[in-house]
Amino acid sequence: MIKVKCPRCKELFEAHDAYAGKTAQCPACEHPVSIPVPSSARDLAPPKRKKEKPSLAEHGLGIAGVLLNIAAVSWLIFGFVNIARKDADLVLPVVLFPAFCLFVTGDLFLAIHEILRYLRRITVALEKGNTP
Repeated sequence: MIKVKCPRCKELFEAHDAYAGKTAQCPACEHPVSIPVPSSARDLAPPKRKKEKPSLAEHGLGIAGVLLNIAAVSWLIFGFVNIARKDADLVLPVVLFPAFCLFVTGDLFLAIHEILRYLRRITVALEKGNTP
């Protein structure tokens, strides 16, 4: 039982534990009275956490990876259309190698982005006491 004092009439009464954190009426004056939560129950309640949002860096890695892959495709199209017609010897050093580098870098950024997302999900699940 929780001891409660009415703020209006100063009547002291007891409320059942089930009413903790709720509002009840004073038996003497029928004024609404909030029933306090016992301190031991407050200490046991887990703190509320804000939902974690992905960081700007995490979003940036994903966006950068996609943009680098788009740049690689554009470079390949541009290179084959313009250079392959004129000089076939320039295809490897001017078209294929830079496009390959752009693809690898873009895919690396996308992989890091996915790893960070996975680690964040695992961290949140472990904090909730679940297994991922």
